[in-house]
Amino acid sequence: MSADVAEADISLPALEQIFHKIREQAGTEPGIQITGGEPTVRRDLPEIVRLGREAGFEGIEVNTNGIVISRDFEYLLRLREAGLTGIYLQFDGLTSPLYSQIRGADLLATKLQAIENCRRAGLQVVLAMTVIDGTNLDQVGDVLRFALKNVDIVAGLALQPAFTSGRFEVGQPRRLSMGDIIFTLADQCPDLISPYDFYPLGCAHPLCDLRYLSCS
Repeated sequence: MSADVAEADISLPALEQIFHKIREQAGTEPGIQITGGEPTVRRDLPEIVRLGREAGFEGIEVNTNGIVISRDFEYLLRLREAGLTGIYLQFDGLTSPLYSQIRGADLLATKLQAIENCRRAGLQVVLAMTVIDGTNLDQVGDVLRFALKNVDIVAGLALQPAFTSGRFEVGQPRRLSMGDIIFTLADQCPDLISPYDFYPLGCAHPLCDLRYLSCS
């Protein structure tokens, strides 16, 4: 939200303190997701990952649009060697026009290359799909099938209803709940899934946050 305002990056010592604070309050079992903005704009991101591993965290994931890791395989290898365990990849669908509409550029080939680079590097991927009515809701089934075809590297699929606030400028006929997405997914993949393969997390509102149970 403040990307147009120049601010200094958080220093490595400050980030190290954050890791230790999390460890003090929650232990080392929780997974760490490094997000932003776009974390891969920092060339010292491998050092940040290394600090997290040295603090004792075994699961460290980077939330990224995939542009840098699709173009710079050596950078991705440095992240893996520093201790990164996974990529949480912004992945909105399987056709070019929707990326131009949602992200302002045709990024489909970039996303696919990012996945292929993760396969080469041995880093698991979670596909994170921002779902928008009238734009890509009709592709949730296709993305699930794509994930299953690439199950050797794709470890999960996160379906996230778009939150139309701030700099979000893509119009949609209606705001979606998780229930809307679940029933649409079941309609598009009746051979794979039913709405009752999902259940709400105990700590969240059932229309906002759910967990996938089974695909068998």
